[in-house]
Amino acid sequence: MIASHFLTCPACLVGRLQQRQITYVHVYNGTLVSVPNVSALQCDFCRATEYDTDSLQRIDALVGHSGPPPNRQPRQKGPGIVARPRVFPPEI
Repeated sequence: MIASHFLTCPACLVGRLQQRQITYVHVYNGTLVSVPNVSALQCDFCRATEYDTDSLQRIDALVGHSGPPPNRQPRQKGPGIVARPRVFPPEI
């Protein structure tokens, strides 16, 4: 672990980086991957995040270069806009 007590955020130059356990979320080849409890340094001001190198290497080893398996479930379309039948006035 890095002593983050004195690390200034490189993104905003205002906040301080603090060690946290956060959820890593990334899209690999169209598949959303979410990994909880990843060690990272996060700015207390702008929330910029720098992930731990060891954690990223472990995630890369699990996911691999080809990415996770593709999503098996096809996306379901919602009801969307339902067209109403047109009602014409009766002819006189």
